[in-house]
Amino acid sequence: MNQKNTNNANAHDALPPHADVGIKINIAIAIAIAIATPIPVGISTPIPVPIVPPPPRPPVPRRRRPPPRPPRLRRLPGRPLRRQVHRHRLPRLHRCRPPRLRRPVALRPRHVPLHPPPRVAAAPHRRLPPPRQARLRPRRPPRRLARPARPAPPGFPPPRAGAFAALWLWNPMVAAISARGSCEGLLGVLTAALVWAVEARRVGLAGAVLGLAVHFKIYPFIWAGAVVWWMDRERMGGPRAGPAAAPEEPASLGALVRGFVSPDRMKLAAVSLATFMGLNALMYSVYGTPFLTHTFLHHVSRIDHRHNFSPYNTLLYLTSAEPASSLRAESLAFLPQLLLSCVLIPFVLAKKDLATSMMAQTLAFVTFNKVCTSQYFLWYMIFLPLYLPGSTLLRKPAVGVSALVLWIAAQAAWLQQGYQLEFLGRSTFFPGLWAASLAFFLVNCWILGIIICDGAVTHDKLHVE
Repeated sequence: MNQKNTNNANAHDALPPHADVGIKINIAIAIAIAIATPIPVGISTPIPVPIVPPPPRPPVPRRRRPPPRPPRLRRLPGRPLRRQVHRHRLPRLHRCRPPRLRRPVALRPRHVPLHPPPRVAAAPHRRLPPPRQARLRPRRPPRRLARPARPAPPGFPPPRAGAFAALWLWNPMVAAISARGSCEGLLGVLTAALVWAVEARRVGLAGAVLGLAVHFKIYPFIWAGAVVWWMDRERMGGPRAGPAAAPEEPASLGALVRGFVSPDRMKLAAVSLATFMGLNALMYSVYGTPFLTHTFLHHVSRIDHRHNFSPYNTLLYLTSAEPASSLRAESLAFLPQLLLSCVLIPFVLAKKDLATSMMAQTLAFVTFNKVCTSQYFLWYMIFLPLYLPGSTLLRKPAVGVSALVLWIAAQAAWLQQGYQLEFLGRSTFFPGLWAASLAFFLVNCWILGIIICDGAVTHDKLHVE
């Protein structure tokens, strides 16, 4: 193989130099002849193909927004549902006309209107409200007005009410007795709270205060009858029943009982009794039998002949040296006392004026009690601001001044006899001390008669607010 390639190379090298030039010339001549020679048409001429432009693309239709979904119909105030008009539909006028004037009206097809729909569509026979104008100034928050003070009752201005309240609040006698170890000030608060709760028709609170007051002192139980008698159906806001509903028919005993027993009275009795017994049970669990002895049993056999304004003072002093017997005359002193303070006075005065009735009951209880000391005077003095407005003691100054002077003079006479007995050692039990006690008893009875007469008169009383 190598030998063959060597031979070809030797042969190429053996050609003359002008042979290569001749070959190039021949090739150029052949190319020129081929270009100049025309080609016949029918033999190899290609068929012209027309250029067809591509078909235009169809325009893509714009996607139309669906009409907004109409809201649900709602009942407008004062208009029936069938009379309401759709907010995207014109009202059908022919339905609003009378039947004889109805005409066929071409209705507009249901489509989205070009103009914006009205915000509120109303019936044609009603006028649309005028457009609400924008506020130029920002809305201010409403001011919280102060609660107006409750107007005072007619003829009883606040300065005068404060003057009557000062009879208790600024009384030096009240301050001196309340500061010497007794709880008369707290009892005065409970008394005022009881009157307010009953006048305000808060039966449960009144029962709780009454039970607490009786637990502090025994004597407030005398007010229970007056409060129960005052709380009739007409005053407490309930229907009247019993004999008052039919006065022409004779009332039987059962009708009277049914008319007396009311839910408010039962509630007052239950709450007051539960409060009283609960506090007593608590104190008994703490102190035991001495609590019962010094709280309740002591008053049955009590013999107190010192600092006693009662007419029973001399009798208690004379019988204190004798051995205790089963029955004594002073042991029956509670009979006229309870009959007057718990039955007669509340039956006559309670429904006319509760505060006056309670004051008369307390004054009668203290006056007829076999033991009467200075702290007992505060029991009925708490009612003075409620009783004095419109009373005879103020309407007739002579009567009021006479009552005050006699009440102070009787006490001064008794204190003068007590000074001779206690400090000078003189025996003034009889007749000096006993006569002074009897004079003080008669003055209290006269003042009690004035209070009962004032309470029995039917006139408008100022309620506790």
